[in-house]
Amino acid sequence: MTFKILVTHKLIPEAMSFLATLSFALVMLVLAASPGPGVMATVSRALTSGFRPAMVVVCGIVFGDLIFLMFALFGLQFLAQSLGQLFVVVKIVGAGYLIWQGIKTFLNNDSSLSKRKQPLPTYGYFISGLTITLANPK
Repeated sequence: MTFKILVTHKLIPEAMSFLATLSFALVMLVLAASPGPGVMATVSRALTSGFRPAMVVVCGIVFGDLIFLMFALFGLQFLAQSLGQLFVVVKIVGAGYLIWQGIKTFLNNDSSLSKRKQPLPTYGYFISGLTITLANPK
């Protein structure tokens, strides 16, 4: 009875049609199944540097997710909204950096990638994972 009253007074929107629900579910399935930048960074680091550096990247990604979770738990979304323009700048700078790295990779000789003698320091892997998460527009 209560549900009918709420629906008739438009406090709860009417149910979606079956076709709309099916379309929404399919789109969400595609979005959930497609790998994001975190997955790409983890796979890339694992292939180029091995398991341990990839796990450090994952720790950075998880730490970034925990930061967002803490923002959500403590109701600090106003901070994200007030810094909205800063996040746009970070995204643009990040995209430019990725484009520059891609062009640099294609222009360099493949043998130069395998000649790297010193691996990145551990904190560098962690910072890259953290940056990927914090700059992700999700």
